[in-house]
Amino acid sequence: MKRFISLLIAITVCTMFLSSMTIVEASANGTESQTQTGKTSEEVSNVQDELDSETIEEEIDTSENEAKTSEDNSQTSENEAETSEDEEEPVYEELPARVQREVDRQIKKFRGIKIGVGIYSLDGKKGYEYNADTLIPGGCTVKAGFALFVLKECEELGIDIYTETITHTKSNTHGGSGVIQYSKYGTKYTIYELLDKMLGISDNAAYYMLASKFPLKDYQDFIVPLGGQKLAKGQYYGSATVHNRKNEWVEIYKYISSDSTYSDVLKELISNTKYCYITYQTESETEYLHKSGWSYGSYSCACDCAIINDNYLVIIMTSVPNSEESYTSPVIFIGKAVIDKFAVDMGGEIF
Repeated sequence: MKRFISLLIAITVCTMFLSSMTIVEASANGTESQTQTGKTSEEVSNVQDELDSETIEEEIDTSENEAKTSEDNSQTSENEAETSEDEEEPVYEELPARVQREVDRQIKKFRGIKIGVGIYSLDGKKGYEYNADTLIPGGCTVKAGFALFVLKECEELGIDIYTETITHTKSNTHGGSGVIQYSKYGTKYTIYELLDKMLGISDNAAYYMLASKFPLKDYQDFIVPLGGQKLAKGQYYGSATVHNRKNEWVEIYKYISSDSTYSDVLKELISNTKYCYITYQTESETEYLHKSGWSYGSYSCACDCAIINDNYLVIIMTSVPNSEESYTSPVIFIGKAVIDKFAVDMGGEIF
């Protein structure tokens, strides 16, 4: 019995000792675990603080960028609105009744005739039109836009139009209007003299001579992107639309209204031209800048382009079939109807 009690006491003591050791080990492990967790928590806390700080900075940057983007978009929107306003679509209406009646009368009179008419503000943004996209032989009306090109080229290249000369040769003679074709080969003409004859009396030889120095290919590179006439390869005259001529004359008006080197020269040259059919029978006093074109035969046409009273632009193009009557009369009568309709004080608005 005593032995049993001693054994029980011994087992109890051992059990208590082992339990004590387990508690100490657990406590030690717990302390180590707490220490490691404490270090990790601090590091995570620091990293989290850094991340939070970066996130805040990023949010600030993003907010600033968004604000800047919003401002840029707003500015872009304003610029687009301004551009949209600047590039406002043109507004065109049908011809006034009295002008349309005259057009109809000429169509009835000349069977097979093609007629195109445009009456525009000087910026080309407002006006009245009839068959404005129909291709019609343009004759010598091509020379006005070409003169603009020549003068701009001379300005850019520093060419003095009063001293620079071009020599008349046989290759420049193709008949038609003008006087240079009758002059002696080898005669030299200044660029100004050629421009004066080409526009003033529609001298064809002057046109060919200028084209020998200022190629029509280069002219096409200049005028076609502006909406002007596109010439086929080898053509000097060809066909054009009222829109083509309108676009060319808008550029002419811009140039003569500028302070460019030769702007006054071009204005002078197109104010001293002959054969302004648009104004032939008008009853009101009329000032004009213009260039007409006409031809009779297989390439038959009568056309005119004129700035009237520094107020509005008139384009009349006709392909008149061979006739015993004057092939320029459709332009004369339509022009009269237009100007009599819009006989307003100089500087007045007609649109």
